[in-house]
Amino acid sequence: MKGFLGLVLLVLLVSYASPISAGVVICKKVKDAVQPCVPYLTASVSSPSSDCCQVLTKFGKRASGASPKLKETACNCLKKAAKEMNVMDDRVSKLSKLCKSDFNMPFSTKMECSK
Repeated sequence: MKGFLGLVLLVLLVSYASPISAGVVICKKVKDAVQPCVPYLTASVSSPSSDCCQVLTKFGKRASGASPKLKETACNCLKKAAKEMNVMDDRVSKLSKLCKSDFNMPFSTKMECSK
């Protein structure tokens, strides 16, 4: 699983929480991590902010090394966040190009998290 999921993996990798609260902590961190991109992803603005692009680039470089379970948890959080924020899938597909990043970002309500 590639993409926007990697954006939050660094945050997740440094998170230390009890097993009971780990899912809640991860989802909060995931939602916080995507905030700079929300205005663009929800069509509030016509282009992504420099903060959004910087986050995408910075965390895209650090996406490897996460366990499959961590990736699945983060994916489910992103999927839920995408639904809650009314993310427009067509804008997700354009984000990497607009930010001039080779970091692909599959972040949508249709993600398959179990793979």
